[in-house]
Amino acid sequence: MTTRFLPLTHHTATGVQLSDSTLRFITLKQHGDSVIPEKFAEVLVPADCLDNGKIVNKNKFISFLRNIRKAYKLEDIALVLASPQVQTFSVSAKAAGALYVKEAVEKTFALPAKDIAYDYNTVTGNESNTVFHVTAMPKSVSLDMVNAFKSAGMTVTTIESVGHALARDLIAVHSHESVLIVNIDTAVTSLTFIVKGKVSHTVLFDFGDDMITKSLMEKLQVSEAEVQRLKKEDGLIAQHSRIVFDILVDDCVALVRHINDTYIAWHNEHSALPTIDGIYLTGAGSTLRGLGEYLSVGLHMPVKEGNVWTNCLSFDEHVPVLPQPLAIRYGAAIGVNLLGGDTVNMLPHSHKKSLRRQHAARVSGKLFFSFVLGVAVGFAVAKIIAIPGVHTQILDTLHKIRAQW
Repeated sequence: MTTRFLPLTHHTATGVQLSDSTLRFITLKQHGDSVIPEKFAEVLVPADCLDNGKIVNKNKFISFLRNIRKAYKLEDIALVLASPQVQTFSVSAKAAGALYVKEAVEKTFALPAKDIAYDYNTVTGNESNTVFHVTAMPKSVSLDMVNAFKSAGMTVTTIESVGHALARDLIAVHSHESVLIVNIDTAVTSLTFIVKGKVSHTVLFDFGDDMITKSLMEKLQVSEAEVQRLKKEDGLIAQHSRIVFDILVDDCVALVRHINDTYIAWHNEHSALPTIDGIYLTGAGSTLRGLGEYLSVGLHMPVKEGNVWTNCLSFDEHVPVLPQPLAIRYGAAIGVNLLGGDTVNMLPHSHKKSLRRQHAARVSGKLFFSFVLGVAVGFAVAKIIAIPGVHTQILDTLHKIRAQW
């Protein structure tokens, strides 16, 4: 039997998507074969807490996280860092792949390998050349995040990249397609190259929906609500007015050029990889009307709207509590909770060992409790049966039940 959807890592799981400016979380619950959202929220991170993905004001950040935990009753969380501190890139090697990967991460972070948390998998290869995808981040940044959440009363079970989390959202189970995921968030845009269903490379740059909104508000001198209406109804289509298109055209041209240049540089460096067949567009900025069509013309490839529930549920069976314009803001927070596909975990090794010990202790405790409960029930049943007449009544009841079956 082919699985339609990806299961959750636990029966109930919470994903947290964190950037310098925004924290989003979503709690999901396993419902048969489907994954159903239970609760979610988007909260602004106080200024001066984070800078470029690093904690710069520890006490202020922990206080913020503590308030989040109390308000929403969060405990174990899977974390996605939308930050340049987490790098996902491709490495081509003719031999000794582990050595090439080690040298690549040291060059990327200008740190010795022992100070970097990294993981890698094979994307594709042949006898003469192998391409690995590598995800890495400084151990110190990872440890600071883990400790901050711990101080606030939450346990981080995994740290993952935006690209991996989004891929498990948008790329269908058992798919081997090669596509580009363009995720335009509020402040940061990520480009994730998928090769034969696997994450190969992710690039983040400063461009987002907030910049689009701010530009329109300043140029038109109107409210944010009016700008959102114009983005949704007119956008870049300009059936009745070119006002939005004329203001945003330079930004859109720059976006197309950046995507194209990034794709060319990536493919030239790894010419053995297949070409990209199309684009999935998602994120807060993807709701700008006509943007998909504009990117399709500019990049000469098909563009379609990404569905963040692809590997979670069927719309024929469930109607998510999040409407699509809102759900696309939680793509990475949803994907980090799904089990399957490409997975990486940038937790420090010591923290992984601690989590394994805690898990083993919980399992042992449950087994011991079950054993004690079984013994207690056994003694209770034995005593009941020892009462005159009860033994016969129990056997009569069992015979009646058997006769009905």
